[in-house]
Amino acid sequence: MDTVTVNAGAPGQVRLTFTSSQVGNGNANDSNTMANQDGGLAVRLQAEDGADMLTGAVTRVDDEGITFVGGAGVTFDVRDLVSGAARGDMFGAVALGTSARDAMAADLAGKAYYFNAGQGNDMVTGGTGADFLVGGGGDDILRGGRGDDSLLGGGGADRLAGSSGLDRFIYTSTADSGMTAATRDLVTDFGTGDLIVLTAIDADSTTMANDAFVFIGTDAFGNVAGQLRQFDDGTDTFIEGDVNGDGMADFQVQLAGNLMLAATDFLL
Repeated sequence: MDTVTVNAGAPGQVRLTFTSSQVGNGNANDSNTMANQDGGLAVRLQAEDGADMLTGAVTRVDDEGITFVGGAGVTFDVRDLVSGAARGDMFGAVALGTSARDAMAADLAGKAYYFNAGQGNDMVTGGTGADFLVGGGGDDILRGGRGDDSLLGGGGADRLAGSSGLDRFIYTSTADSGMTAATRDLVTDFGTGDLIVLTAIDADSTTMANDAFVFIGTDAFGNVAGQLRQFDDGTDTFIEGDVNGDGMADFQVQLAGNLMLAATDFLL
């Protein structure tokens, strides 16, 4: 069971999205910890990590809602929130965007932020903490700031800059970065200690397993699913992966500059 504790110093709007969990309605004012006090259960769906299926209908039975009462501090324990966020990761602030063009920026020194910008063409800027920035849909601009940040552009042609620190550029689908300049992500400052994280992508779509990529350097694809390679155009470096073994790339990511990469630059 995952628990999210919200301690707010003043009235404000909080939006929470629940998955694979039990959510109840009622007032939440038990020492500023969300709890189901009156026992009225709207929907319960237990999916866990397997290949689960829900059969039948889910019906909303009331509209009582959930009430939050302010407290003294603000700490979010974000668990299983998005691929790449580890269980128990701590964030000092959480902000969720909209379908419009959002601008989000960290303004508390040393705090770790979780920003999910939503579906617009957004600009998201981290601060000095270890921030987790998610672009969502749209052509987004993500800047990590001075901490060891995680950047997940999502769909669209995103522009990602980790800035200082040991940063992670996370990809969860081959659809996150396309094959043309209009659809491909650009990482502007990939450097020593940074990582490109591909663990959420099944490198071999021809099997039922969740396979890892094999980095083959500058070699050409060999009609083997799961190969990841690099090439350059004289100015920038490109990484591309073949997930079905047809010898053609299924996604690309562009890195600014001529870089010689190694398998240690990736989480495969």
